[in-house]
Amino acid sequence: MYYERFKEAEEKALRIDKKADRQMKRILHDEVPSFMELPIARNEAEIKGADVAVLGIPYEGLKIYDPFTYWPFEAGNPDEDHPEIFARTGTFMCPDEVRKNSIHYNMVQGDGYLPEAGPDFYIMHEIKAVDCGNVKIDKSESVEENIDRARAKVEEIYRAGAIPIVLGGDHTIPAPVFEALANTTDGNFGVIDFDSHFDMSYEPKYWAGSQWSACLETGKLKPENLVQIGIRGIRQSTFWKYVQEDLGYKYFTIRDIEDMGMRAVIDQAIEIASKGTKGIYISLDYDCLDAAMAPGQRYPDVAGITTREMAYALRTIAERVPVFGYDICCMSPRYDIQGIGAQFVGRSIMEVMSGIAERKHREKAEM
Repeated sequence: MYYERFKEAEEKALRIDKKADRQMKRILHDEVPSFMELPIARNEAEIKGADVAVLGIPYEGLKIYDPFTYWPFEAGNPDEDHPEIFARTGTFMCPDEVRKNSIHYNMVQGDGYLPEAGPDFYIMHEIKAVDCGNVKIDKSESVEENIDRARAKVEEIYRAGAIPIVLGGDHTIPAPVFEALANTTDGNFGVIDFDSHFDMSYEPKYWAGSQWSACLETGKLKPENLVQIGIRGIRQSTFWKYVQEDLGYKYFTIRDIEDMGMRAVIDQAIEIASKGTKGIYISLDYDCLDAAMAPGQRYPDVAGITTREMAYALRTIAERVPVFGYDICCMSPRYDIQGIGAQFVGRSIMEVMSGIAERKHREKAEM
């Protein structure tokens, strides 16, 4: 009785999705596909015309060996031969593992049809996205040489006119990415940082606790436009507390989220980060999430932000204001469970992309 309706629906779908049959798989290297099976862009010329460019920076610098000791960038990974619970590494594995799991969100079939954004909304009908592969990280070179190479690649993305979406790596990553933004783009920018920790060290310049001082040093980020969301737990430095008080920037703890709700927190964060700025840079330290929902954390802590709250937050920011970059850092596949953490990283990027696409769609409709 309903056969003809199903056939008509199939014909309509084929008019939209001309890639119903599988295509040659887009492989970056070995068995690693491109993120969401997006087209691969190896250089600036191939990036041009894209709205979004995904880039892996598999950099893991200073590592916490125990409560009192760091391992330098040049050292091996302590948990390979040091079985204690405290020393957890592996974020350098994240970009490729996320790409493998991003098959769940591939854009080859369906063009990113997203029913929650509207009955006829397709992400890939609004934006173009590419995968730029990974920045080469070489332990035989200095920290500065590796950071310089990462910064140069992100500058290439900005010069091509695309928004970088960066897969870390540890939370050093915002420093070279924001420096690239400052070097290539006029104006000041706000930052919304999702994190459990203040990360307000100053030295060494490049590690996963001093990224915000490096961004402030560019002059393109003012303390009054920096917002941190999700601060919680006792793994904080008293020094960080006094830096925050001296700079006077705004932060929301996990209890603020409980009391106010994520919607109100994001409303305030957007207002603060946007005031007098050209747009917003978003950074997500994976450890701000509830470890029960987001396995694969280097510094796991339960009772964090839920994955649903985070999806809402990322999509809302990207939909409301110009976004000039997004990074997600500190997910370690060594501690992931059946790819659940890697899948969330992919989902978080999909939410940012959908927000960018929804904003572009709205702006076209208003013209």
